[in-house]
Amino acid sequence: MSEAQLTPNLRAGGDINPYRVVICSTSADNTGIEANATDAFPLGIADGSTKQFDSTLHAESGDPISLQTGLVMIAEAGEAITRGSKVATGATGKLEAADAAAAGDYNVGVALESASGDGALIRIYYMPHANY
Repeated sequence: MSEAQLTPNLRAGGDINPYRVVICSTSADNTGIEANATDAFPLGIADGSTKQFDSTLHAESGDPISLQTGLVMIAEAGEAITRGSKVATGATGKLEAADAAAAGDYNVGVALESASGDGALIRIYYMPHANY
């Protein structure tokens, strides 16, 4: 009996930083890229691992992507966020408060912790498309 695969088997379609929201790339099969502010249908959030040695990136083009599993995930904020707020994808896969999000942004979940500002790591309850 085989075990269920928890995350998709994807390769990076460009640079992906740790703890950023990932979407499916339309450029090539089985590839993921960092989400932008108006991207719908997030596949997940990259885990905190980095490439070997001195890289700060999670993955570069062609590398495998490791997405976090479960419903409580760690993500990077792009601005100050108050716990209990809905969060949406912002520029370069970072999170922003959904009330500050522009029209057409898509919710990713709910902040379980407050973020002091850009670059802060917070736990979120992952509920993609909660605004549908």
